[in-house]
Amino acid sequence: MLFVLPVEDLILRKEIRIAVILLLFVVLIAAFFGPFISYNGVVYEAKDVLFNDFGSVFTYLILLPFLFYFLATLFLFFDKNKVIGYLIFIFYLISAVMLFFIPYFYSSLIEVSEEKVSMGMYTIVFAVISIVLALYSSSYVFKSNPFTISDIVEIAMMIALSLVLDLAIFKFKIVPNGGSISFAMVPLFIIALRKGFIKGFISLGVVYGLIDCIIDGYGFITYPLDYLLGFGLLAIIGLFRKYIFNSQKKVTIRGCIFLFVGVLVGCALRTLSSTLSGMLLYDMGFFESMVYQLTYIGPSAILVLVVMYVLYKPLLIINVRYSTKKSATAINS
Repeated sequence: MLFVLPVEDLILRKEIRIAVILLLFVVLIAAFFGPFISYNGVVYEAKDVLFNDFGSVFTYLILLPFLFYFLATLFLFFDKNKVIGYLIFIFYLISAVMLFFIPYFYSSLIEVSEEKVSMGMYTIVFAVISIVLALYSSSYVFKSNPFTISDIVEIAMMIALSLVLDLAIFKFKIVPNGGSISFAMVPLFIIALRKGFIKGFISLGVVYGLIDCIIDGYGFITYPLDYLLGFGLLAIIGLFRKYIFNSQKKVTIRGCIFLFVGVLVGCALRTLSSTLSGMLLYDMGFFESMVYQLTYIGPSAILVLVVMYVLYKPLLIINVRYSTKKSATAINS
């Protein structure tokens, strides 16, 4: 009997889990029929926006929060592991953030002032649900690696340094519509290396990306691809941190190789994200948009890689002396 009860409990938990997941899909389906957008006092449902204006590129941006929510909920069917947990958290987070930009997407879609468009009641509820799901899934991701006070201070300092390096006096403008060569990505890569992918994505995409988007002034319509994903995906280097850092504080060939790969992949993903943004927002072809992005991201990547190699030894020393685990232990003791 002692061996039977745990099995029955497991079956019951599985049934509850499936029921909750199905309920989350019902929430998604209901989003197509709930109060979605309010324009000039008239409330429109999501299905009206999505099906009537599907030919516009801005409609695809309106679809993205639903897509990320769907993927995150779909992954709930899989057994939990580190990668799945990361994806669920990131996708719910992206969905929540992008839902708050729905009025900007819709105003661009129908070419009216942003002030005339507001979020419908269901969009607000849907955004709150996505935030709650992101916070709930984060408990699994951050269970053994929570944000500490030292993390927050260090990340804030690096973000501030990156914003300073992005000022006009420290960068070389190369293309007319915002592209410039700078060292601004260096502190961002350091954040991701020191704190890992998840903390890096939140710091780079959500925090830095939003601040930089506001400072640049190109409109919130550019935030999802150029900033949230564009800078957030630089955090991919955090996945290579265990191959780059070592407790002996020695520069190794393996570390140099993975540092190169991390910077290269991060900049490649930023290029791809900005390329898609150029295609959607400025009606550019894929190769035309990619060449445009590479004219400034490419040289910046080379400069950043050189600086990262110069800082490699100091970063090894700092990472051992001021490791995240030590900081967490000191705070909890």
